[in-house]
Amino acid sequence: MKTSLQLDLFLILGNIPNSMLNKSIQIDSEFIEKKINRAYCGLSYIKVNDSGKKYAHLKNKVYSYFDGIKKYSGKRSERASKKIFKELIDRYKNFECDDILYYFNDNSGVWMWHEVS
Repeated sequence: MKTSLQLDLFLILGNIPNSMLNKSIQIDSEFIEKKINRAYCGLSYIKVNDSGKKYAHLKNKVYSYFDGIKKYSGKRSERASKKIFKELIDRYKNFECDDILYYFNDNSGVWMWHEVS
């Protein structure tokens, strides 16, 4: 049985499975800081990509960065990790955490998310 929201989406979009629909989410600085804290403590991870091959990753106090050629890895303080990842997320408008990719959709002006495998 479909809920009213699923029925509305079906009428608007056709028979597209829910797993393929991108979902919007309210993301603020508090949400981002909680995700960074969880990654810093080792309960999760956080990863930020540029539009190419470069990325930064944090898990269990270990910060990793790949610049497209070589990889850097080392321990960072909590304060440094928060500063680095807040700036990266603000610049690149995306981050991955707990197998969910969060990204800012410039066309709609909202944050979206979808599962990654």
